[in-house]
Amino acid sequence: VMNAVLDALRQAGVTHFEITPDSARVLFHPLSLSSLSSIPIAGGAIASLDGGHFVAEYRLSPDGTRLALLVNEDDEYEEFESLYAVPVTGGTPVRLSAPPVTDGGIASFALSDERAVFVGDFVVEEDFLCFSAPLDASTPAVVVNGTLPVGSDVTDFAIDRERERVVYVARQEVAYQDFEWELHSVPILGGASPLLLADDPDVSFGHPRILDGGRVLFKNGSTLRTV
Repeated sequence: VMNAVLDALRQAGVTHFEITPDSARVLFHPLSLSSLSSIPIAGGAIASLDGGHFVAEYRLSPDGTRLALLVNEDDEYEEFESLYAVPVTGGTPVRLSAPPVTDGGIASFALSDERAVFVGDFVVEEDFLCFSAPLDASTPAVVVNGTLPVGSDVTDFAIDRERERVVYVARQEVAYQDFEWELHSVPILGGASPLLLADDPDVSFGHPRILDGGRVLFKNGSTLRTV
């Protein structure tokens, strides 16, 4: 049956599709790369996932039950990016991010089974903070990073799904065009002071990855470090 569904999609001209982790549904772009739908592997009705929005990018939750949609929106005066979530079985997407400041948007996002974590400038233009929100939008998004000096940013992050924490890189401005790089860990729900894992006054941090046992691998300049 799966081959029949995939063959039907190919015959309809669909070239971009993805099978959910439980092999229960196929996600695909039915008309253009800006729309998104799903269909059961066993056959059945097609479910629209985009809610009429222009979908620029999407992520599946690790358990394959929900999607986060990076949506391009605009009003009468400006264009901006928002993050929505929707079940893979279809429904009305719910907004996870607050309306951004002028020309604001989302730099990156990732999912756990129940939450989305994203970096964006939703408070002050070009000041990028790390947010966490439940995928059902039952409560508003919260800032999980600690207080940052003016001109500082969260530049990268990774989700430690086993420990329900977020590890993030902060570029802290300590003087004009002088930065200190820090690596922090914080609960994915927020509401707690970040734990400092590493810092460096001279060389940049980036690309944190969670290893088995909870250790963090990250790039420190041109070398790799673990903490």
